[in-house]
Amino acid sequence: MMWNQWLHTASCRDVLFHAAAVVAQLARRHGVPNRLVFPSGTDGSAGSGASAESLTELADDLWLFVNDHAVRWEKARPLDLLLAQGTDRVAHHIAAAYTRCLLDRARTQGGDAQKAFYRRLRQVIAKDPRFRYHAEKRRSFYACAEAAPTDPPGRTDAPPADYAQWPFPPSLPDGFGSLDARTLADLAFFFCREYTKGVGRPVWVPIRELTRYLATLLGIPQSPRWVPLEAPSSGDDGDPVEISLPVAPTQETALTRKRLPELARSLTALWTARERKAFALRYGDHEKLERIAQAVGYSGPSGARNVLERLQRGLWEFCLPWPGLSPPDLDESLFGEFCEAVVAVCKEGDEGRRAE
Repeated sequence: MMWNQWLHTASCRDVLFHAAAVVAQLARRHGVPNRLVFPSGTDGSAGSGASAESLTELADDLWLFVNDHAVRWEKARPLDLLLAQGTDRVAHHIAAAYTRCLLDRARTQGGDAQKAFYRRLRQVIAKDPRFRYHAEKRRSFYACAEAAPTDPPGRTDAPPADYAQWPFPPSLPDGFGSLDARTLADLAFFFCREYTKGVGRPVWVPIRELTRYLATLLGIPQSPRWVPLEAPSSGDDGDPVEISLPVAPTQETALTRKRLPELARSLTALWTARERKAFALRYGDHEKLERIAQAVGYSGPSGARNVLERLQRGLWEFCLPWPGLSPPDLDESLFGEFCEAVVAVCKEGDEGRRAE
């Protein structure tokens, strides 16, 4: 059965209602504002106490959400594979994906619209097969896959930057639609071709320039020409800092860093004692699989490997919504600190059990 077909089955509603309850719990755990979880205000507090009415409304939103993602999910995560693991697995998959979207909204609402738009463009470009994407510490670039430069990005020659004089995209929907991923990707593709044509040869296109072009095209407040992804350097690399923002994107990463212990506890809340011990032994003490299997009670190294691979996948999935912990803006230092925090939480639980 495919996702689109499943949405019209009788069992779909029960699974979506279960997913809504999971979303409410995850939203409370991650501190998502209630107004984002229940936009109509039918429930005052997300969590296990959410009313049946609010969960029913949320289940309706989830139906629309799954419908929007059905085609892509069928390629990346076929429904039959999830159903083979039970309907609970389907509900948790939907809930996790929807919660990630809620977290992304929570991070961008009330913040700098330009930075949010820039982040959205990077996410769309990094996932679209028509592009090649390249991220550095302070800059991000892309190129059309059909004519990508062979050299890494350097000091890029830019065409005339009066984007108000550039050609209008031929297939822009009326009102610009909702700026969904497909629309943004089409605009990025058009801009890449025009930019390359202006330079006269294949080049890596700065995503900041794409942001400035779309800001001009869509009426969004003008974006700065260059904004560091991290704190400004001493200038040794020769990159010009044309505008210094009072609030740099790195402040998002700083907020994530402050929450690392909390995030580590949220991640491990549903792990069993054996899973916590296995993770701590592997990533804290760097033990071999044979030793982990013996210490935790698995039948052999393969059992320990399977559990650790599953925990690692869960860790990466958990990290997706958090600035600095997920592609395409991964801060390796911050990610290392997060793994250390997870190990510390796992060891705290183990020490507590020994003391009892």
